[in-house]
Amino acid sequence: DSLGLHVTPRAIERGLAVARLPARIECAGDRPTVVVDAAHNVASMRSLIETLAPLLEASRTRVLVFAASADKQVERMLALAAGRFDAVVVTRYGQSRRGAPVERLVEACRLAGLPEPEVAVTPAAALARARSRAGRDGIVCVAGSFFLAAELGIDA
Repeated sequence: DSLGLHVTPRAIERGLAVARLPARIECAGDRPTVVVDAAHNVASMRSLIETLAPLLEASRTRVLVFAASADKQVERMLALAAGRFDAVVVTRYGQSRRGAPVERLVEACRLAGLPEPEVAVTPAAALARARSRAGRDGIVCVAGSFFLAAELGIDA
């Protein structure tokens, strides 16, 4: 009202009902379930893991696909995933030069106590490998960057 606009509570409800936040805990497939979240810092990775905890606990096979920018706290982000995944696939996105080298991601997985990660040349190859590893009843969680989500076709 201070700007001369009047928005009714019903209009706000309708707006929120159709609002979409791409690449934020977004279901991008089933059989296996694929969840994409652009979790690109420690706080957002913590929120993702906490939010997905019940789904991860209920899933038969849990696979993490991860890529991040080199300026991020990759080691701390991956430490939050420890004990939650049965397999990890790391990759590097090609649309930005900011991507962390896969060697750093592999070492960060080792330091975090995650399963020995597989390395995929592209995000698409990483997702394909993760889906195969997860099987029809598993879950694939893709995280670490908006760049990663964008390369997988999620409107980030």
